[in-house]
Amino acid sequence: MLRKSYVLIALVLFSATAAAAPELRGSPQELEQYLQSETRTVSIRQTATENAYTDRARVSLTVTTEHKSLAEAIRLNRSLRLRTIQEFSAAGISSDDIRASKFSTSPQYGWFGKAPSSFEVINTIVVVVESEEQFQAVAAVADRQKEIQVSQTEFEHSQKDEFEKKVRQKAMDKVMEERQFYETQLGLSLRPVSFSVSTARPQPMRRRAQVESLALSDMEGGMAMDQAMQTGTFDEIRYMSSVQVLFEVETTHRSGGD
Repeated sequence: MLRKSYVLIALVLFSATAAAAPELRGSPQELEQYLQSETRTVSIRQTATENAYTDRARVSLTVTTEHKSLAEAIRLNRSLRLRTIQEFSAAGISSDDIRASKFSTSPQYGWFGKAPSSFEVINTIVVVVESEEQFQAVAAVADRQKEIQVSQTEFEHSQKDEFEKKVRQKAMDKVMEERQFYETQLGLSLRPVSFSVSTARPQPMRRRAQVESLALSDMEGGMAMDQAMQTGTFDEIRYMSSVQVLFEVETTHRSGGD
């Protein structure tokens, strides 16, 4: 009686398991083909970097003139800007690298009365320099003219597009090299089905000298620029790109005689 109970329990467990799992039928070759038809993928990701140096600077100069007459304030501002642009051209800076924005005016009011006591005209000149000599020429102009101040300096790399393409290519080559390694060592065939690329903005490798403002209380403008040039203003930067490729593992089916 005890033996019959064990047999009954075994039959119940087998029936429950069979009902839960899908039923597979067919020859061994057909079952193998079914199992191998499931898509298998592998993702390979690689990162590449390249170092370069900023080789030009975009310097913004603020030109400010003030006069009791608005017309005279505008005339003084225009005259000063023209002289400044001529000095930049004499220093070897191309006219294509010099841009002047539209001016803005702001009346200056006195202590009493509603009428403005004077008018202030402000204009910005943006100059692109490609050498320390041109940089110093721009600083010299700002030093000589109290109406002109360096308001901002941005450092750039002229070959930015080329280097971004270079790091993408380098990262992709590393992915393909790793793919070939797996195919050779494991006997696989990997077919690319999708990919993604991310490129980071160029990052400075070391702290850039602070030359955005040269109006220092304890130092002349020229001395500030000299110190900035000595500490290094055209800095080393790093480009970085990451490439991720999704591959499908292609399996070679064995013949029935194997």
